[in-house]
Amino acid sequence: MDGQLGWSFKEFLAGTQPLWKSFWLFYLPCMALGVGTTALILAFWGATEQGIQALVWLFTMPVSIGPPVVAISSLLPLTLALAAGSIGVWRCAPNASTKTTSTIARYVIVLIAAWTLLKITRAAYGLMHIW
Repeated sequence: MDGQLGWSFKEFLAGTQPLWKSFWLFYLPCMALGVGTTALILAFWGATEQGIQALVWLFTMPVSIGPPVVAISSLLPLTLALAAGSIGVWRCAPNASTKTTSTIARYVIVLIAAWTLLKITRAAYGLMHIW
């Protein structure tokens, strides 16, 4: 293997990895990276209580954290991470051990993506309207 992990970003997006790998080694790290990047941006721009409050309340209610540029720049990494992770799991779903597992994985990904995008849209809309 020459020090490599045995898989790459492209393999998940191409759907060549097993479903369990796609979820545990791709989707969850993508989401963690997206949330972490969003937290760093909010901490940088909000710098204090407002940035932390915006991160905590991001999925429940829109919060004023700054100008629209801050809103977009803070929500963009989370949106991109959600898209990449969801595409990877969706494409790898046929590689599940059973067809039922594959179908459930796709339904769960659609529900998570829809819920998260709804919350991101709601938060962005609230942030844009405040300013």
